[in-house]
Order: sequence, then C-alpha cells, then structure tokens
Amino acid sequence: MPAIAKTSDIDVISAARRIIAENGIDGLSMQGIGDAVGIKAPSLYKRFSDRSAIIRGVQLTEFAEIGNTIEESVADLSPADAIRKIAEIQWSLSQERPKIYAILFSVGTITNTEDIAIRTQALTPLFVACRALVGPGTGLAAARTLASYIHGFISMQMSGAFDQTPGVEGSYYFGLNAIIKGMVS
Repeated sequence: MPAIAKTSDIDVISAARRIIAENGIDGLSMQGIGDAVGIKAPSLYKRFSDRSAIIRGVQLTEFAEIGNTIEESVADLSPADAIRKIAEIQWSLSQERPKIYAILFSVGTITNTEDIAIRTQALTPLFVACRALVGPGTGLAAARTLASYIHGFISMQMSGAFDQTPGVEGSYYFGLNAIIKGMVS
C-alpha cells in the first residue's frame, strides 16, 4: 500500500503563491516551499520537475482566478464599462499583490498550447468587450491595444517610472478612457 501523501499539488502551489506574494520570485526556493508545506524539498521533485514548473503552476492558477473574476464582474456591463472593469481588476491586483502581478507576463514558463489557452481565457472578456465596442473587424486590434496599455502602464508604475506624486491612478484611467473614446469615435 502506497504511503499517504502529506501534501497535494494545490498545497504546493498555494505555498508558492504566498512566498512569491511576500518575497517575490527571487525569494522562491524549493527549500522554502518544502518548509511551508511540511515536507523535505527533494520530495517536491516527485510532483514537479523543477522550480519553473511550480512557478508555471502559480501563473496558471492566477490566470484562471483572474479570468473567473473578470467573467463574473463584467457579465452584465456595457462594452466600455466592461473594459473599465477589467482595467480596474488588473490595477487592483497590481496594487494589492504586486509581486504576483509581476510574474504573470514576465516569467516565460507558459509556453505550451494548454497553458496559453488558460492565459487566453483570462483575456477573452477583454476581446469580447472590444469586439462589441468596435465591431468584429477591429476587435482583436482593439483588445491588443488595450491589453498593451493596461499592462504597460501598470508595469511602468510598478517599476517606478512615474513619479510618486498623487494622481498616477487617475492618469491610468484618463488614458484608458481616452483610448476607449478614440475607439468609438
């Protein structure tokens, strides 16, 4: 009879998320994860091939949760309001859990078709809203423009590219509304 597992893959991913949220990607080690779930670090290799596989699990979990949150939040909104809500959710994530947000697009562990589908699912509501706003012919271009703006602005804000005077968040929404207005003009 095989030994009863002391932890699950979900426990490992949850521990890694907590460590990344607190210490960033550089603070994530197999030893730290093992300590957090109560097993020896070498035992993690029975479940995950390496640290990158755990990071991938964290990213996929985050994208799935973000996708679900966005889908639920925009269900009954107009296209422009749905876009604003998506931008608000992304902004909130970046402010509340900046070290988690930082790994979503910057660590290149999401490469296979299944993983890309999970990330795409998180972005689908933006595409749907953009397509409804500007029409099917330019919906993808609009979604790419807005996704680039949202992530670009947030990344610049997180890296300290903007001075820290009040109004940075207001500037984020100013730019977002200007883009939306330009798309429907």
